[in-house]
Amino acid sequence: MAFMSRFSRSRSSSRSPSRKEPGRASPTPTVSELERLLCTGKTACNHADEVWPRLYIGDQ
Repeated sequence: MAFMSRFSRSRSSSRSPSRKEPGRASPTPTVSELERLLCTGKTACNHADEVWPRLYIGDQ
């Protein structure tokens, strides 16, 4: 019971993830941009490709 009350208190005081902060928003790639990046990227022996900064798509 104490765990649930601590969890709900910390959750209610945290900032909403859907709130956008001005000046910190990075542009979200569209599906067509992601497809273009996947199709035009160099082929290598890697199992993961970085298609956007810190966004990787792989086969494993």
